Amino acid sequence: MTALLTDKAILDHIGERARQLRLRKNITQGELAKDSGVGKSTIERFEKGHSIQLTSLIRIIRSFGKLDDLLDLIPDQTASPMEMLMKEEATKYRASKVKKKKPEVWKWGDE
Repeated sequence: MTALLTDKAILDHIGERARQLRLRKNITQGELAKDSGVGKSTIERFEKGHSIQLTSLIRIIRSFGKLDDLLDLIPDQTASPMEMLMKEEATKYRASKVKKKKPEVWKWGDE
């Protein structure tokens, strides 16, 4: 169902959840701003469903003690033991297409 939500609807939902968590922890917006190192206006905008910088989001989530939950959104892509045995290349840092080798041309007398 969340795949059908607009970006704005998701921002509103996340902001509301953050507000609920802050209130459950009995923290004011000013205290959260000070603890996380962002401005109070950033907290206000975030809770109202406005876009904020990713670094601000990370700082706020860290202040809530939920950074591990954020990191779990994109798990490490480790290879299985079998993949590690079959693959003998360095760790990939970029996606790339498979390079095709030019076929060897057979000529008379190349035997």
